[in-house]
Amino acid sequence: MQKKKFSVPGSVILLLAALAWGSAFVAQSLGADSVRPFTFNASRSLLGALVLVPVFLTFDRVNPSPNRGNKKTLWIGGALCGFLLFLACNLQQFSISYVDTAGKTAEEIQNIEKANIGKVAFLTALYIVLVPAFGIFMKKRVGAQVWLGVIVALAGMYFLCIKPGFTVSAGDLYAFLCAFAFAMQIIVVDEVVGKVDPIRLSCVQFLVCGVLSGIAALIFDKPALSDILNAWAPILYMGIVSSGIAYTLQIIGQARCKPVVASLVMSMESVFSAFFGFLILNQAMSNREFIGCGLMLVAVVLAQIPGRKEKI
Repeated sequence: MQKKKFSVPGSVILLLAALAWGSAFVAQSLGADSVRPFTFNASRSLLGALVLVPVFLTFDRVNPSPNRGNKKTLWIGGALCGFLLFLACNLQQFSISYVDTAGKTAEEIQNIEKANIGKVAFLTALYIVLVPAFGIFMKKRVGAQVWLGVIVALAGMYFLCIKPGFTVSAGDLYAFLCAFAFAMQIIVVDEVVGKVDPIRLSCVQFLVCGVLSGIAALIFDKPALSDILNAWAPILYMGIVSSGIAYTLQIIGQARCKPVVASLVMSMESVFSAFFGFLILNQAMSNREFIGCGLMLVAVVLAQIPGRKEKI
């Protein structure tokens, strides 16, 4: 596989993926009111896989991928990506909803759940540190400017997500494990994407994630069709935009971008989430959050600067 360089087009594609994930924050919040995590993730993932079938069939006729015949790598890599995505998405949802209800009123529980969203967003974004850390063990060097971008991004995420009264709970372990799973998914995509058809890879990972989430839903959620129908709009948006489109953009973008740079660009999801929360849900942004957004933008720009031995 050809060595990847710092790619502005790849970063733009990943930025579009982050934009889609950020906009999906609203749909995810609305969908969580009607269906439980496993059921919600099963529905959106299976829909995402279904949406991609006509896409790769169309590309087969118009612009076929030279790697579409590598079925063994496709299914092994896609299954591993799907398993990691299953872990990441559901751990994130459980972390958000985790509340120690002992001695708390309904209003206090609701306030804790709202605070959890920002805290989980910060802990999940720790994958921007884990990806380059894992890269060290895989003998993949990371330039000083990228490490600086990681540090600036962490500071930005702190200002953006962590609110006054920050506390640590047992549910935070779920969020950290979620970050670990997302970091591993990014690394696996980086290893596989140059060997297979990227759209088929995205389709397989959603199929696996959807099936695993569906099995877990049948065991733990006892899903009702009426609940799924009540959340049809959020599920439709998440399935098509967040799953079918955004994760496919991730795979296509990562084919043109180094994994550490990719993780930094994709962490802009938090900035877009805050923006759409302000725009649609009327969630006001404080000066602290604006500072966080600014630092995140600086971090992404730093990540695009080539090192001494690299050329754009």
